[in-house]
Amino acid sequence: MTNQSGFNKWLETAQPTEYIIRIRYKYPHETVWTYSNEYFYYDPSGVWVWENDWNEGQTDVDYISWEKVEDAHCFNAWVEFGEVRYG
Repeated sequence: MTNQSGFNKWLETAQPTEYIIRIRYKYPHETVWTYSNEYFYYDPSGVWVWENDWNEGQTDVDYISWEKVEDAHCFNAWVEFGEVRYG
């Protein structure tokens, strides 16, 4: 799991393709996290895009794990942020 700066660092080396990103978020006054799987892709114009506009200004956001859309059919294709993936 990582925060926004860790996610930005991951983006520096991420392959420009399509991902499902597992996140959790909440506002400071909330006690319960909202968990969500969000489609995130590299647009041909050269920018990263969230398909769903999930970010509404929450100050507490954690990026839990990711998987490439092309690997989504594989069992256990999720990779935690900060984890080294072999193979």
